[in-house]
Amino acid sequence: MALTNFEMETPSTAPPPSEGVVGAKAAVAFALLAALSCLVAIWQANSALNALEAKISTRLFHLETKQQDAHSKLKELEDARQLLTRAVQAESRLEAVREELDRVYESLEACGQFEGNAGKKYTRPSTTTTTTTTTTTTEDPLTYNDCSKEEYVSACRLSSSGDFQRSSRKCASGSMSFSLALKKDKFISCLQQEVQGLSSKCASCFADTAAYGVDNCKWGCKSPGPSCEQCMEGHAQDAKSCMGFMMPGFNVPDDCPKEGLLGV
Repeated sequence: MALTNFEMETPSTAPPPSEGVVGAKAAVAFALLAALSCLVAIWQANSALNALEAKISTRLFHLETKQQDAHSKLKELEDARQLLTRAVQAESRLEAVREELDRVYESLEACGQFEGNAGKKYTRPSTTTTTTTTTTTTEDPLTYNDCSKEEYVSACRLSSSGDFQRSSRKCASGSMSFSLALKKDKFISCLQQEVQGLSSKCASCFADTAAYGVDNCKWGCKSPGPSCEQCMEGHAQDAKSCMGFMMPGFNVPDDCPKEGLLGV
């Protein structure tokens, strides 16, 4: 049967998509969304891991720093312990030296050789009396070089009681250095505290005497005897030249009066 022109020009209507096609497209969309969600989750997990790694690195750095500080403090403690050990050992040696010096000075005192260093046997000059027709005067034979007349009187008085020897021995024992040498400035300061009114100039004479005994007679005077006396006599001239008079304690005549102290 022949078609009319109208019928030939009218297009045919397409059939609607089936339910299976629509479901497939929806499934694809859901799959894409799921994949996108997984990617987001992976990115978030990766970011969290990076942050955690950074925290761990920072924590490790702090721990290493603390460990280094701990090692440094341990080293300081070890150094301090070694210093303390050496100090204790040095103190022990110093105490032994002081005990030895006490024995030496006791021997010197027993020898009568500590307080003036009589190297040359001096005799006390006799008192010269000048008589004129009107007056009679007594001249003082002593020179009083670095020690004054008042210091001479005080030293003689203290020596007669043994106090000066004990003070000198005490100051010498407390004025030793680690090299077993006498610290004269410390000895002088100590002796001035022990002997009231003693000047540093006069005390330096006794410091020279003590230093000579320590340097030259430490072993010879461990016990009383001729060797100690002979050794200490080597400084007598310098001692008398310094003080201006001879102190007692040398087993020879000295310049201290035997009856009264210059009328005092």
